[in-house]
Amino acid sequence: MIEKNRLSLMGVALNVLLFIIKTYAGVVTGSIAILSDSLNSMLDVFSYGTVMIAVRVQRAEPDDGHPFGHRRAEPLAGMIIAVLAAVLGFTVIRDSLPGVLGGTTTVYDPSALVIVLLGALAKTIMWFLYRHVGLRTRSVALQAAAIDSRNDILASSVVLVGYGVGGRWDAVAGLLVGIWILVSGVQMGLENSGYLLGASPSKEFLERVRSVSRSVPGVRGVNDVRAHFLGDLVQVEVHIEVPGDMDVKTAHDIGMAVQERLLELDDIGSVFVHIDVEGDPVRLPFSLG
Repeated sequence: MIEKNRLSLMGVALNVLLFIIKTYAGVVTGSIAILSDSLNSMLDVFSYGTVMIAVRVQRAEPDDGHPFGHRRAEPLAGMIIAVLAAVLGFTVIRDSLPGVLGGTTTVYDPSALVIVLLGALAKTIMWFLYRHVGLRTRSVALQAAAIDSRNDILASSVVLVGYGVGGRWDAVAGLLVGIWILVSGVQMGLENSGYLLGASPSKEFLERVRSVSRSVPGVRGVNDVRAHFLGDLVQVEVHIEVPGDMDVKTAHDIGMAVQERLLELDDIGSVFVHIDVEGDPVRLPFSLG
């Protein structure tokens, strides 16, 4: 968790620096593309700050008001980043269109190219770190930050080409950066909305839950499997069948075994096991939470 906090803080500090130097380069050169890239860095300051807060909130223990914990904190941060990205992308597109239609005048300055290039290299390092730690810790927020860093690398590459060529192509580069920011924001929003709205995981995931449940000794069948995302983790409800003449304690132990086996799977946060009588269409109101 300390590693995640340090990465988030590092991201905020880096983007504050990038915003300052890119704004300077954009003002000196008059480049729409570089100014668009600096606005992208400004967005990242807010984005990575949100990630830093979400990482701290998500690690809080469950309480009376949040019995299932605070797992929606990181997906909520991802959604905030997505909304900010969409707004910024639209703004950059709007500001770039006049230059695309009428052309712009830029001042060539080698230091501006160096600034953009250094920004791309810094984001390459951040992309690697966020992706590595995000996948290892299954952090939705860090994975969103990794995607954002990857987008920044591509955006900066477009800026380098646009500013290097000059003229109307500088505005075209700014327009492409804006479109890229907008599209990535929409994609990120759609992904995180599933975590927040309790979307069901894939059919392959549900089939794996069914298969693992059937493998537990004593389980005669699995008649229903339901699951939804509770933040970035999955809450599973599985209905298993046991013989009708089985005593309650044995049925309970089998249900506990199913629960323990499923909790060993990645991405599962909680499991509810309902125990039904084999071959009886009427389910008993008995479950293990």
